Amino acid sequence: MTTSTRRGAGEGSLFWNDKRQRWVGLIDLPTSDGRRRRSTVSAKSKTEARDQLRKLQRDNTAGLSQPDGKLTDAGFLEDWFESVLPSQQGVREEVTIDNHRWAIDIVKVALGNKTLMALTADDVDDLLHGMAAKGYAKSSMTRVRSVLSRALRHAERRGKVVRNVASSDLVDTPPGPKRQPRSLTPERRKRCWPPSKATSSRP
Repeated sequence: MTTSTRRGAGEGSLFWNDKRQRWVGLIDLPTSDGRRRRSTVSAKSKTEARDQLRKLQRDNTAGLSQPDGKLTDAGFLEDWFESVLPSQQGVREEVTIDNHRWAIDIVKVALGNKTLMALTADDVDDLLHGMAAKGYAKSSMTRVRSVLSRALRHAERRGKVVRNVASSDLVDTPPGPKRQPRSLTPERRKRCWPPSKATSSRP
């Protein structure tokens, strides 16, 4: 069952999709060759879906490319890593590039087959909580979220996504595993806290 909301001409349409449990927006936008291309957005709230439709309209008016509904996360991240990242400031060091490569591989395993337009903050939450369940340190999870957010900022500027769903405003990094304190053996206790020397008192 779907509940539709009629909008003005050129504003697209909004409807609730029971199966997906999300608000879905459709809009036909003009392309450079005079044709029209249908774009789709989805969100948990009607307000967010409406805002996404409006952003598509603004981006189209500004001449930005429209999101490709078939582009996967893996495809976008590989292109970003090979074509965009090397030209960005502060990432020419080999260690930095290796860290980005490691983070991207983590994301690709979990979310690589998902289309870029369909990626949500909930997906990023699931990725990070999955890492936490496997015992990753919080610093590692923070690095993965940061690299993904950096890539999505580029996608947002180029009109490939409506919103950066990995930003720290939307996603919190879960705490890492707690370290269990080790009990001290009598020998270790003596090494850590040697007995104080007795002071002799004068008669």
